[in-house]
Parts: sequence; structure tokens; C-alpha cells
Amino acid sequence: MMAEVSLLRWQPHLEAADQAGLSISPYARQHGLSRHTLYMARKALRQRDKAATAPAGRDRFVGVRVSVPPAPSAVSSVEIRVSERVLLRCPQWPDPVWLATLVRTLDQRP
Repeated sequence: MMAEVSLLRWQPHLEAADQAGLSISPYARQHGLSRHTLYMARKALRQRDKAATAPAGRDRFVGVRVSVPPAPSAVSSVEIRVSERVLLRCPQWPDPVWLATLVRTLDQRP
């Protein structure tokens, strides 16, 4: 697993390198910095920015399997398999906002 990089410390260096028109290696050499750490910081910054701008619920595929489509009036409960270990049983369809929040929260677990 990649060691955590402090973006507060390294982001100004990445911006300075960009403003100077230098790639990371020459900038790191000129300032006595670890180019590896600057590359890790750049990657972490891009991932953070991508996560911040990604539309909720559209950043990954979610597989769905429908067994027997019941008539709307015949639905007595709903089962939603989140993972191999997690199965939600609800007496009715949950609120979509609540469900999206739950899925995002569970997706962030290790």
C-alpha cells in the first residue's frame, strides 16, 4: 500500500513546478526534493480531484440480478445484496438518497 503523502506540504511544490514549466524530476532536483514523493503527491491530488468531481453513483458499475419481477402490489419486502457478506432486507423500497449514501459509505470500508 502506498504511504500517505501530505498534500498540504507538497501541493505548493507541484503548483510551482507547473508554473515554472518544469516536469517533476527537474523541479525535485533543483529543490533537493524526492521526485518519488512528488509523483505520489501528484497522483494523490489527481485521485482526490477526480473523486470530488465524479458524479455520485456514476463512477462505477454496479451489477444487478433480478430473479422474478413481482407485480408492484405483490412486493412484501426488498432484498439488496451489497456484498457477499451484506444483504439488506427492507419492508419496502428504501429512499434512493439514503440507499446511495449507504452504498457510498460501505464502498469506502477497507
